[in-house]
Amino acid sequence: MKGFGWLTACLLVLLLGAALVSQPQEAAQAAIMGLRLCGGVIIPALFPFFVLSSMIVSLGLAEVVGNVLAPLMWPLFRVGPAGAGALTLGLIGGYPVGARTVCQLYEQGQCSKEEAERLLAFCNNCGPAFILGAAGAGVFGSPQIGVLLLAGHALGAGTVGVLFRFLGNVQPVSTTVSSPVQSVSLTGAFTQAVKGALHSTLNVCSYVVLFSVFIRFMELSGLFMLLQDIPNGVALAAGILEISSGMGALEPGIHLGSSLVTAAFLLAFGGLSVQCQTLAILEGSGLNPRLELLGKLLHGIVSALWMWGLLHLFPQAVETMLPTAEAVGQTGWSWLPMAVTAGAWGIFLLIFLYFLRFGGRKKHKKPV
Repeated sequence: MKGFGWLTACLLVLLLGAALVSQPQEAAQAAIMGLRLCGGVIIPALFPFFVLSSMIVSLGLAEVVGNVLAPLMWPLFRVGPAGAGALTLGLIGGYPVGARTVCQLYEQGQCSKEEAERLLAFCNNCGPAFILGAAGAGVFGSPQIGVLLLAGHALGAGTVGVLFRFLGNVQPVSTTVSSPVQSVSLTGAFTQAVKGALHSTLNVCSYVVLFSVFIRFMELSGLFMLLQDIPNGVALAAGILEISSGMGALEPGIHLGSSLVTAAFLLAFGGLSVQCQTLAILEGSGLNPRLELLGKLLHGIVSALWMWGLLHLFPQAVETMLPTAEAVGQTGWSWLPMAVTAGAWGIFLLIFLYFLRFGGRKKHKKPV
């Protein structure tokens, strides 16, 4: 089996090399498009969230969030209170912020290895900026459809978390956590956060560029042409490789139901590009990525089932969410991704000011 995998990998490398030699201009153009995507969307959207998540974990604020959500984390997901921070950041930050937060929690001893691996299965999610902006307003021309996709996405993540609670044998934990301990100075936490965020962002961008080239070569080879007769078959194939390309290939005007179900699956699974980004984040952490991959596949299937159920329960309501042909692309929600990024920096600034004011206070025992 190992020999077959080695031969397959060698064959893929040779095919890629031949494609690069025979089509250098196409490869360069695809790489440029990937770099534009990184510069225009990936870096401004992810970098502040990476810095924010690192500061939250380093300064102990994940425990503060845990205090609020602790009564739910163990009964629902069988994980400790600190996991609430990873779940929250994973839902608002987008791929792969959740995975990076879980790694930091594990490295700092705020959760066990088994808890961390189960958290990876349902805390590494697509962000609301992409779902509402790119999927809802961009692809379907309807922010309301984006809200519906976001609801199915969150419900799917919660469902996977509940299903994965039965794996392993974790002992019960207290539903309260101690006051957050500032293990590093504010300056040290900030410096480490920026360095780590830069490294993680570069990893993400490298895979975006690489998969942009892969998808372009698949288009040139004609492989996608074989799937044109299947409703949203091209979108599904492209999205399994890279989520943005798959979402852009959807056909909501022709196959609305199929497009919504396919979009729900792709948003939850994230594509192989996101999985490679997650592997880069997990490298050296000691965490096994198998549960994360299994969780994302299950998340995709469950989210698609949630969407399928909503379509059959409220078919007329879903149709009324769609705009007229003239209104598509003119929803006025193009500001949403930038607003979410600005909001993340605003939260970061509040955290910075809070610890600047109160974080440096330490209690000293009076001499006896």
